[in-house]
Amino acid sequence: MFVFFRFLISPIPLIIGLAVVLPALPLLSAQGAVMNKSDLIKDLTQIKTRHLERLHNIEKEITSTLAATENTAPPEAKVFDDSRSAQFVNAQVLNLRTLLLEEKYRLQFIDQLIFQCDSHYEGQELSGFFHITLQKMAKVSATAEQAQAWKFIHQTAMAMKSLSERRENPLEFISGYLNTSPFLEPVEISQYLKRRDYTNAHENYTAQTISKERVGNSVREPLSQ
Repeated sequence: MFVFFRFLISPIPLIIGLAVVLPALPLLSAQGAVMNKSDLIKDLTQIKTRHLERLHNIEKEITSTLAATENTAPPEAKVFDDSRSAQFVNAQVLNLRTLLLEEKYRLQFIDQLIFQCDSHYEGQELSGFFHITLQKMAKVSATAEQAQAWKFIHQTAMAMKSLSERRENPLEFISGYLNTSPFLEPVEISQYLKRRDYTNAHENYTAQTISKERVGNSVREPLSQ
């Protein structure tokens, strides 16, 4: 069963089953292949702030979804309205927890990238720097006990070479890919690059669903933090 549900708090994502389409982020300040370190970290921090806002909105929506059932009579005393039935509420909360998990992984990724830029970026060509840095991050993630982020990081690293050849803004790509692709089961880079949605503030790539098995295997560690 698919659940159609909208946040009442801005920004407004659309949840379809276990998928989400998020509003596009505005273009960042980076215009060239090289940036000042402080500007680079500032732009990455702006991306982080937007995802933090989304995470907080999801947390609020989980709370309000559960709060709506507080005054509902038990089944033996009253027939549940469909909108407040346990099955409906459980489906809503499952969708929201999936979005919460994805945002936690996105924020972890952004924090790692900010740390790497602060520690190692010295004005190099940006796509090349991200390509090398993300490759290293993907190797660390792939060999970790909770290896959930490596595929997204690896695909982002592979895209950096293509962006460098085309003189495209790597920060706009990272922002758009984070914004429109599921994290645990990311859109294949070859498909994403064909669409070029990250260059258009008015279009989004259609998010893919996340299997319940994948969510169950992944939910423990980030949600326990």
